Amino acid sequence: MRAALRHVATACVALLAITLAFLPAVVASARGWVALGSLPGSAALAATSPEAWTLFALFYLVWMVALGVALVAVLQHLVRRRDVAERPLRGRQRRVAAGLHYLGSLEEMPQAVAAGALQVADPSPSGRENGRGRGAPG
Repeated sequence: MRAALRHVATACVALLAITLAFLPAVVASARGWVALGSLPGSAALAATSPEAWTLFALFYLVWMVALGVALVAVLQHLVRRRDVAERPLRGRQRRVAAGLHYLGSLEEMPQAVAAGALQVADPSPSGRENGRGRGAPG
């Protein structure tokens, strides 16, 4: 149920962002500040000064950047999983399981050595005979 609500909320936020992207153009056109939607060469388009177009373009650029930042922030908040902190990570699970396995083997080791089922390894660092360790000249 929660996942479905997240998808609906994400779709609503996206539609709202698209609507807000057109808002400055609609307001500027309705107020008569910039003639949008006019045919090239028409009197309404020629009546709009270059300064008005420049101000509109600069405002629209800032508006779209702010809208993009807000959209990313809202979508990150909506999509973020809230149950991630509750479940352990896979790597942590593997380390805990390996540690428990190691501790279990330490408990069983003295019994196996006493029964003769396990042989103790050579204590030399390299496991070689004649007392030569690693890197010793041959």
